[in-house]
Formats: sequence, C-alpha cells, structure tokens
Amino acid sequence: MKNIITIIVLLMLVSLGSSAEENQRKVLQFGIFGAYGWSSHNVSFTSLDGIPNCCPSFKEGKGSGFSFGANMKIPIHDKFLFDFRLGHFNKSGLLRAVETEMISVDYKPYLGEYEHTIDTDINTIGIWTGLTFNLLSSLNFSIGSVFDIVYSDSFDQQEKIINPIDKGTFFNTGTSVRNKTNGSIPNINRLATSIYLNLSYELPMNSDGSLKMIPELSYMHAISNTVVKAPWTINNTSLGISLNYVILNNSQALPELIEQDITPKEGEIIAEHKIIPLSPQLKFVENNNAVESEVDLIKIIETRKTELQPLLNYVFFEQNSNSIPDRYIKLDTNDTKSFAVNNLSMDNSLKNYYQILNIIGFRLLEYPNAILNLKGYNSGVGPEKDNLLLSKNRAESIKDYLVNNWKIDENRIRREAGNLPKNYSNNDDITGIEENARVEISSNYPEIVAPLEISEVTQSITPTNMDIVPTVNNMEMLAEWKLQILVNDNLIMEKTGQDKIEPYYHIELSTLENMDPMNLDSVTALFKAYNKSSQKWEESKKVIAIHNTTQVSRKEVVNQRNRIDKYSLILFPFNSTKISQYNSFLIDLIKENIADNSIIEVKGYTDKSGDEKYNLELSKQRAENVFKKLNNNNATYTGIGESSLLYDNSYPEGRFYCRTVEIIIYTPIDE
Repeated sequence: MKNIITIIVLLMLVSLGSSAEENQRKVLQFGIFGAYGWSSHNVSFTSLDGIPNCCPSFKEGKGSGFSFGANMKIPIHDKFLFDFRLGHFNKSGLLRAVETEMISVDYKPYLGEYEHTIDTDINTIGIWTGLTFNLLSSLNFSIGSVFDIVYSDSFDQQEKIINPIDKGTFFNTGTSVRNKTNGSIPNINRLATSIYLNLSYELPMNSDGSLKMIPELSYMHAISNTVVKAPWTINNTSLGISLNYVILNNSQALPELIEQDITPKEGEIIAEHKIIPLSPQLKFVENNNAVESEVDLIKIIETRKTELQPLLNYVFFEQNSNSIPDRYIKLDTNDTKSFAVNNLSMDNSLKNYYQILNIIGFRLLEYPNAILNLKGYNSGVGPEKDNLLLSKNRAESIKDYLVNNWKIDENRIRREAGNLPKNYSNNDDITGIEENARVEISSNYPEIVAPLEISEVTQSITPTNMDIVPTVNNMEMLAEWKLQILVNDNLIMEKTGQDKIEPYYHIELSTLENMDPMNLDSVTALFKAYNKSSQKWEESKKVIAIHNTTQVSRKEVVNQRNRIDKYSLILFPFNSTKISQYNSFLIDLIKENIADNSIIEVKGYTDKSGDEKYNLELSKQRAENVFKKLNNNNATYTGIGESSLLYDNSYPEGRFYCRTVEIIIYTPIDE
C-alpha cells in the first residue's frame, strides 16, 4: 500500500507540469456506476447485544455484494475535480468462529468442534464527497469521505456441532443446533463514516470524448463502528465501471507557451566550492552499569503456559454457624454482570477458589438446564453433633446467595442435610473438625464444577534497554538531520534537528510487546543528514535482526516456542492415595496433551496435618500412582510431602488444595 501511494504521488508531481488542454475543456461530467465489492468485517465481541451466544470471540467475517448509483464531477482546477456520488451499497458478511472443547463421546475423551455463525445483511445509501486528481491524460486518483445511512439490516445466527458430525446434541435443544435466532441487528449505527480511495481510467466512446466508459478500483476504510457497543468495522474493496457524459467547452483559448533562454552567456564564470562529505554513521548500543556494548541481535523470549486448576466443590463454615465466611468473595447483582471466569488468576488455585460461589453462579447462567445439588453437613462434635437443622441452614445460605445475587431460579437448586460427610476427615483433631463443617456442591452437568482452564503468554526482550548513536564526521557542514527507527515497516520513533546531535537516543523496546513480538523480523535505523557544502542529503542505514526464542526451566530452545502445561487437578481425600474414577478421567484428558518429545514431572504434596515422615511417604505414593497411570517413559515422579506447602494451611480449603499431585509438561513446538 505504501509503495502504491508513493507511485501515485510521483505521478501527481509529474502531471503538474503536463498540458492541461483537455481538462480545461471539461465543464461538468455526470453518469451512473455499478460495482461488485468484497467486504472484510473486523470484529471483537462474543455476541450481539442482548442476543444469547456461547462463542468465546468472533474475530472476522467476509461478504460480497453489488453497489450502484449516480456520480457527478465538477472541475475546480486544471488537475482537480470535485467528486460526488450517491448510491446503494451492500455491506453484508458472514461472521464465523470455530470453538474446540474436550468432550466425552461414548465415555471417551474427544476433541469436539462448535461452529458459531452470524450471517448479516446490511444495506446502505452512501454519499461520497472528495477530490479527483488527474495523474495522466486518462488516469485519475480520487480520495474522500463516505457517509453511509443504513436503511436495511438483519442477522441470522446459530451455533452448531460440526465435529463429531453424526453424534452430539445440545441439552437445551435436543439437536446439534442451539441459539438459533434472527432479526434486526441490535444497536446498529444508522450513520457510518469511511474514507475512500479510487483509481480509474477513462476510455472514450466517441470522437470528441464526451462519452466515456471508466473502469474503477475502489477501497473504503471504515472509521466508525457498525454497532454502538462493540468493535466492528467493515472495509470494502470493489471493482466497477462508470458511464459518464462530459459537457465540453470548446471556446476556451489555449495558453501561450513562453520559451526562456537559460544558456550561460559567453565568458560567464560559475564559482566552484569545496564539498566536504558528512559520512553519517549509526550503531545500536546497550548500556549496563556504564559499560557500553554494541548490539547486533535482539532476542524475544516467549513462554506459553496453560493451567488447569481444580475447583474444590466444598464451602466450609465456622463452628456452629451457617453464615458464609467473609473470606469467600460475594458480589452484588450489578457486579455479577461483569464477572468472567477467564479473568481469574494464573498460579493461584486457592485465590480462585474463594470465587467458587460466583463461578457456580456464572456457570449456571451458561447452562440454563443444569440442576445444582447442595448437601450441608456438620462436624459431628459439640453443639453441632446430630444438628441437621444447622446442616440444612448452611445449604440454604448458599442457595439464598445464588438466588438473590445471581438471579438463579430457586427450583434449579436442590438442598439436603446430613451429619458427617461420606468422606470425612479425622474428627479427633481440630483441623478435621473444621473440614467436616461444610456444604458439598454437585450438579447433573459436570461443567458446573469442572476444573478451571487458564492460559497465559508472557514475553521478555533482550537487551532490556537499547540506544541508537548517530554521528557525522563534520558538524560544521551539518544543516539539518532526521533519525527514524522502524520495526518491520512500522515507525516507532522519529527525531529531527539542525546543527546539534545528542550523543545517543533511547529506544523503548517495551513497545515491541504490543506488536505481536513473535512475528517481528528486524529493527531498522535510518539517519539522513543535509550537507551545507553539497546541498544534498546523505543517508546511513543500520539493520539488526530479531530472533524469536523461548526459554524454559530445563534449556533454551532457539527459533522455537515452548508450551508449559501445568495441571494440579487431582485432589485427594484426607489420608488417601487412591485415584478416583473422576481423577482417572482427568488423567486420560491430560495424556491427550502429551507429545512424543514432551518431558513430564509428577510431584506429590500433602498438608501439614500428621507426622512429617508419614506425609513424605504419603505424597510419594500419590505421585507414584499418578505416574503409573500416565504410563510414559519421559515421566519422572517425586514426593514433596509437607516440606513445601503449596498453600496456607490455616483454613480447611488450604489443606485440601495441598493434598494434590502436580503434573508439569514441557513441550517444544515449532510454528
């Protein structure tokens, strides 16, 4: 695009000196046009406003359609014409996103695919106003603004299971399609603005040139959003043709050409002066503790991390109380609208656990057919012994929060009461007593209490700081200068001056993090200096490469990315090493993410309850059982015990989250 604009500017400069005979004869031209265009929809939203949709994010869409209308051009200068158009334009497009999710088919893990589509139909009346410049005798370039008035709009939406093709239905519809709806696009902007570029070539259809056929290439770039509350712009490229009638003025006289003799007179002496070159130079340097070193390479280190965190489906209560403890995060009704599970923290399962009531509320809204089961228990000692009313009220307090704050239908929440839980902790110890005073949460939809999947990508840049040093060999001959820093073709810094150049200029490498770092190739410095003696610009250019690398705990892999997958999904009951059926299913899912070249570490942990030596052996047995279930030659296991507690053990939930096995997978991937 940059090269095309450069060529057009050069043609404009050349054409200013050419004959304006034909343009001076033009008084007015008008006609009709028709075109076929291709629309590019750039979007970033999960759903249309107020329209239910489970898509994680729509990113783009495509469409095509016809446009037609009338145009008029009025000469305002030898080379310029005022351009006006009025017509119909179609900006329809299909927004599509495919979501993958691990599901169970015939009781086996399967990578399912869901297709989310929004088919839009948008028709506008467009008003074009701009300037047309005559580049050559028949070649014209136009630029201007477009004001679109939307007079017709609609959408047709659905979500469909596309893999597996012959299996799978949604619970709420009983078919492979859900959220199927149509209507007018909510909150659409009725008035949209764009800028346009147009390149056209005039072909005369008669002897005097009053009738012309004009092939055209146009591009419209949107300035305003299509809807009020979400990023959605529509750009359009079209090929078309105009038929114009030109009104000519044949009486206008042609200007007289005046020749000027610029030949030097006989005996005239032209003074000579000495030219001293500036020889501009550049270098990239890094300053570390006042030690300067030249930089010839930039490294960008990327780490991808995906973590599946367990969601402990227990809520614990203080002794002889049915009030939800303050450490659990509770939101008012307004705040629930902005809550999102994918905004939770990486590397802190316990911090996320305190959002359990909001996670459950959020997921119940996602799955409107899910039923929630709350079973309250007491500790079985002291005033709580056989106190079923206390157990019942504990379940009721959680129900009340979900109904009042998350607006969940009370009929979807079932409550039960019991004394000691089925898998109770040691009731002879205060820690076990605290752990038994709880409400256990379950659902007929496993998604309600499923583990949390959280992803994170981090980058670091080496060197951390960098300067550019421009120099010339003769400051007295320097009239002015310009320094530009580009990353790929993007300008990130520009400095200008006259007779003074600073010793160095700092380059903010942190800006690279906002430019898709893993697709960057080079940093280029351009230094131009104007020489007083030669009255010409002299230029220097310096380019250093960017290498995309990834660093992991075991080694650095150059020109590759690496994925680190960390799983702490497996929580064990008190004093247990047994892998439950649910945990066995989770391990099978984890195995799907292990490649042939993956390195796997399995680490077992316990809480601080009991004897330290016993806990070390308990953690080792937990890790060994998971290691055997993985059945992978690239795996190792170890027991940590209570020597390195993962979480604070002051509360029951901290102790439960310590009874776990971590699986860490290091996988190099080449993209």
